[in-house]
Amino acid sequence: MRKVLLATTALVAMTGAAAAEVTVNGFYEFMYTSTNDDQTSTYDTMTDDSEIHISYNDTSDNGLGYGMKVELKTKGDDVDAYNDESSMYVSGDFGTITLGNNDGAAEDHAFFMGNTHSYGQYSGHQTLNDNAGTALSVSRGVDYSGTGVDDIKVKYSSPSMSGFNFSYSIAGQSSASDSEDTEVGLGYSTDIGGVGISVNAGAYDSGESTDAGETTFQNIVISNGDIAIGAGMSNTTTGTTKDIDTSALVVTYALNDDTTLSADYITSKNGVAGDKDELTGVGFGIAYMVAPGLKLDLAHSSYELVEGSNSALNNDGSVTRASIKVSF
Repeated sequence: MRKVLLATTALVAMTGAAAAEVTVNGFYEFMYTSTNDDQTSTYDTMTDDSEIHISYNDTSDNGLGYGMKVELKTKGDDVDAYNDESSMYVSGDFGTITLGNNDGAAEDHAFFMGNTHSYGQYSGHQTLNDNAGTALSVSRGVDYSGTGVDDIKVKYSSPSMSGFNFSYSIAGQSSASDSEDTEVGLGYSTDIGGVGISVNAGAYDSGESTDAGETTFQNIVISNGDIAIGAGMSNTTTGTTKDIDTSALVVTYALNDDTTLSADYITSKNGVAGDKDELTGVGFGIAYMVAPGLKLDLAHSSYELVEGSNSALNNDGSVTRASIKVSF
């Protein structure tokens, strides 16, 4: 994403001091989705998403980095405009401390690959395919972040130490009866003979037995030149209603500087007695940079849902999604 420097940017020309920088960037994405399944036949939807990001970064004479960022969600087809994320940070040889409304520690180590969006947007489509809503208990386990929401929190991220790094965050209580959300993430990255290896794990705990529950995950990404392969597993537990185990495999291939192909496979099961829902899905996608800042995504996913408690809600289907995104 290209950065646009504001005219009001302060360029500090001092010995030992970096240039203070204020940047603005953002995007608008238009999405068309066609869903065909046993429960609802065929239906088409059009949605959009857009954000504006404003950030400030500076470095003191003694090398201390600091800054802030605000992400503004502009009005879309189903939401009003709101402040999506806002936070400040202080960084140095000790690592980075982030204060405010931003991603938690576990999400820094979560599993995101490819352009097919099948384990973000695709899981959302899954909730629509079963009119009774029972698919939701399976598809939510697809989200590898699984780490709550962007509550106000304090997060510490360590520097890389021989390839190892870790993060920890804690969110404040929303009420006197609420518990503090905590997250932790661990990671290791290395390069062996030109093959990149990244291993991560994370955990989220709401601190409550019946609220947002707990999530743990592990993943590995191996890359060599234009090819990357990622595999991961996660478990999400919420009270007595969800005990979801999910496994996913994603392969991406950069055909050239502008085109990336991807394929993915997922299986997700809810092990709660009396439920036993199971979801399997296969997805394919292509991302093409039409021009700098203009990206086209095409994806197709097919899936099968077995409803453990009511076979009449079993569902086979597919989702085809096209999006075009302008970024600056």
